[in-house]
This record gives sequence, structure tokens and C-alpha cells, in this order.
Amino acid sequence: MIPVPILFNLFARHTLRPIEIVGAVLYFVFFIVLVVVLVALGGRNSAKWVFTGNSGEASGWENPAISWCIGLLSAAFTLTGKSIAGTLRYVHMLTVPSF
Repeated sequence: MIPVPILFNLFARHTLRPIEIVGAVLYFVFFIVLVVVLVALGGRNSAKWVFTGNSGEASGWENPAISWCIGLLSAAFTLTGKSIAGTLRYVHMLTVPSF
């Protein structure tokens, strides 16, 4: 699989820009299509249910706090992962790293 990008960059460079443009256009078009489909076919709930309701019983956890914390893990993981990656990127610049 590695020779394919190498050969493509060596012999077909003139086709990279049109392929990237088509990919970008299709990305935005399919994103808009996805949003429209989800809005059109999605279920509706009242504002009271959205902001005060608890759907934790669907997950199987009896304690709503545990259910809420598990739901928060995915967002927290992405933020901490970026923070760690950003910090580790500059560690090599330190002469004597101290943790």
C-alpha cells in the first residue's frame, strides 16, 4: 500500500488538486445532506424533557450521576488527549525536563 501514494505523487501530481477539490465539495454536500435528513426524520421532544429529563435508565445504570459522568467521558477524553499531545510535543525542547 505504501508504493501507491509514492507513485501517485511522482507520476500523477497534476490530478491531486482536482481530487482534493472534489473531496472537499463532497464532504460539505454530504454533511448538509446528513443534517437535513437527521432534522427531517429525527424524533421531537419538548424543551422540558431535553433540559430536565433523564434518559439514564436506557443505559442500564441505576444512578443518574454515574450515567451522566459516563456520557461526559467522550468529550473529556478528546480535550485531555489534545492537551497531553500539545504538552508532549514541546517536551523535547527542554534541556532538563522536570515533571
